[in-house]
Amino acid sequence: RNKHLAKRVVINSGLRTAPFIVVERGQTTQIDSTQLVYPLFVKPTNSGGGTGIDEKSIAHTPRDLASKAASIAHDHNTDALAEEYLPGREFSVAILKREHRDGYSVMPIELVAHADQEGNRVLGQAAKKSNMEQVLEITDPVLRAKICDHALAIFHALGARDYGRIDIRLDAEGEPNFLEANLIPSLIAGYGSFPKACLLNINLDYESMLLRIVNLALSRN
Repeated sequence: RNKHLAKRVVINSGLRTAPFIVVERGQTTQIDSTQLVYPLFVKPTNSGGGTGIDEKSIAHTPRDLASKAASIAHDHNTDALAEEYLPGREFSVAILKREHRDGYSVMPIELVAHADQEGNRVLGQAAKKSNMEQVLEITDPVLRAKICDHALAIFHALGARDYGRIDIRLDAEGEPNFLEANLIPSLIAGYGSFPKACLLNINLDYESMLLRIVNLALSRN
């Protein structure tokens, strides 16, 4: 739940994520975003489920950035993270430790939200609540390998264990970049990308997924 700290860990590990700044709530002086290239994507630093993310999250000017940061501070009482907007496809990668052998099941899916009036596809709070985004299998083996390798490296860099979800988006060159991590992802039947990724990638149904997670916890010394 600390998105900017996670991004700093990723950067310090030599892994790709978009350049960013943090706009503190109540910041009234001019925001220094000169080191970033617009457009920017602006979201709360500590919220999940798409909270605070909507069609105004893409800022094209310093005025847009200041307005969205002020809205996040007012509505959610938190700082705002502003990062260079990644224009490529978006992926969610479920990672689940194997029970009886070393290694992890790394299970990527592509998420496609409905386009807004500007043609942008933003997985914000409304889109996530509606549970209507498209979920697609990744059939390109080269792209799949790049996404899986990047997500698993980030999972380890963040000190995660057993299971979690890493969100990835492609940059303008088609390279995977870290968006954020959720190490307590939604585990609701028919909802959320983690159960969907388990089912689509390794045919692991909902109950079997839950049992594996519980067994991993019970197997600890």
